Amino acid sequence: MCNSYNYRVKYYCYGYYQFQYPEPRKDTILCEGDTLRLRVDGNYFVTWNTGNTTNSIAVTTPGLYGVLLETSGCAFGSDEIYVGFKHCSCHVEFPTAFSPNNDRVNDYFMQVSNCPGLSDYSLQIFNRWGQLVFETNNPNVGWDGVFNAIFQPVDNYIFRFSANIEGRPESGSGMFVLIR
Repeated sequence: MCNSYNYRVKYYCYGYYQFQYPEPRKDTILCEGDTLRLRVDGNYFVTWNTGNTTNSIAVTTPGLYGVLLETSGCAFGSDEIYVGFKHCSCHVEFPTAFSPNNDRVNDYFMQVSNCPGLSDYSLQIFNRWGQLVFETNNPNVGWDGVFNAIFQPVDNYIFRFSANIEGRPESGSGMFVLIR
């Protein structure tokens, strides 16, 4: 699955210009296959260094992207962003089932990836009624199938996770089966 990121350039004209940048920051590195949308908010005459004159462009190749803004009665404004791409082969992965029966095989539901640079990790597990039964911020800690000191029944459970892999945000959700 490819990610798409938005990058907005807001231009204010009070005799000078100022740009504001939400995430991702000015210069950014994305994973191959991701798209960065550069967008100008407002009614301006827009010229990108790609030759495009629309308020937004989709960036899918590395390079320096610049924009020139003009409005009647106001001086020109410009800014640029370098966008790079790298191969990101590591993704956080989870099993589709686990069996917490103390046989030392699949006794914990947890991420099974070995991604370098994994940080800002969060995992939440919910039962079929949406009740939170487990939560951790440690990627090396998993759920043992126990909630409030009670072994949970064989059933489908939902998980939600978020993490950063070498500074690249990743999040998702899924379903798995607890097998006894």
